[in-house]
Amino acid sequence: VAPMLISPMAYSNWWGDMTDKLHYRRSPDYMDILHREKIGLFQVPMIHSTFLVDLRRVESQFLSYNIDTEACAADPIPFDDIIVFAFNARRNGVQFWLSNEQPFGKLPQPPSGKYSVEEDKNQFDDMKLKSLFNGPAMPVSEFITFTPSLKTKLDFDEIYVINLKRRPERLTRIKAWFEALGISFKHFEAVDGKSLTTNDLVSLGIKQLASYRDPHWGRNMTWGEIGCYMSHYKIWQDVVEKGHKKVIIFEDDVRFESFFKDHLSTLMIELRKVGLEHAWDLVFLGRKQLSWTSDMKVEGTKHLVWPSYSYWLVSYLLSNSGAQKLLNQALLDKLIPVDEYVPIMYNSHPNEEWSKHFSPRDLVALSASPLICHPQAYKDKDGPNYVSDTSDSEIIPDDFRIAKVDP
Repeated sequence: VAPMLISPMAYSNWWGDMTDKLHYRRSPDYMDILHREKIGLFQVPMIHSTFLVDLRRVESQFLSYNIDTEACAADPIPFDDIIVFAFNARRNGVQFWLSNEQPFGKLPQPPSGKYSVEEDKNQFDDMKLKSLFNGPAMPVSEFITFTPSLKTKLDFDEIYVINLKRRPERLTRIKAWFEALGISFKHFEAVDGKSLTTNDLVSLGIKQLASYRDPHWGRNMTWGEIGCYMSHYKIWQDVVEKGHKKVIIFEDDVRFESFFKDHLSTLMIELRKVGLEHAWDLVFLGRKQLSWTSDMKVEGTKHLVWPSYSYWLVSYLLSNSGAQKLLNQALLDKLIPVDEYVPIMYNSHPNEEWSKHFSPRDLVALSASPLICHPQAYKDKDGPNYVSDTSDSEIIPDDFRIAKVDP
């Protein structure tokens, strides 16, 4: 009997049907079983890769990958390990069963001959990463030993992960992801808007820009948005103070696209290729594109664009010059959400009233295209709703809305 394992595609560790010549044939109910629209224990003609064998049963002695040359002479079969295994089982009356009664796990698709061992490993690592989207890290068997991967910062001076202290489960997941990717990172404790007080705003001199209103809700900033702004602000300060030339910044709800490291390497190669290696200030790895038609392709590249008005700082590259530019204009007495501030600084924000209070707006920003990071949606543990630590928090008092701005 085999526990059903799934892959990113329709490949699995069983066949629903096979031809008289023992070739693969998809059964009418294959996808229903694969997607667990039909759940149960099913008799199938083929199981492979992962299965349980009861060695106490006499029939188990007939399970073999060896070819009976005499039997095959009269009825030739394809020379393939799993087909030989199925042929021997069928010939000796051994039945195969498949269970999809619960999600048992995943398996990588078999590599083709063109893949190297390293590429096969990358595919396996990608499968492990995807398994973390909806659950904890896969446990490591006590019977398996392995050498932990060497950690790297991917030729960056630092890799930051912003994490709220009250979100330890996200940090645990991030650690598992970075372990699988072989990436070393610095845990940067986020400023928690829920713990801020009006006294904190007074002591820090924080005032919201007078003309700011949330574009969707028409409200003041929330405490969570102030906490998010201050978290990025403190990292910008850290970059400048430590003299880092280039860093990567991740928020703790980041989710990686397949083969993230390869995609990142391609971006850095393209930046060098078009002479932007030392000219860029910020490169989005993930963002919310608010206009799908306004991005301009970076000439001479396949994976870089000049970004239009965008939200989210779930992941981005930042240079020292970029951090300095952001700090120079990030005056705390004319605060707006960091999602609005950054596009103002690369001069792509549609609100001229807000933009005029920040000058110069000369941040050199680019973006990966397609994006190689996205936000992972987290649901409230006590309900069905998704959680946002920025928008789902209380609104700051009007007393902190009036900012000193130039006429």
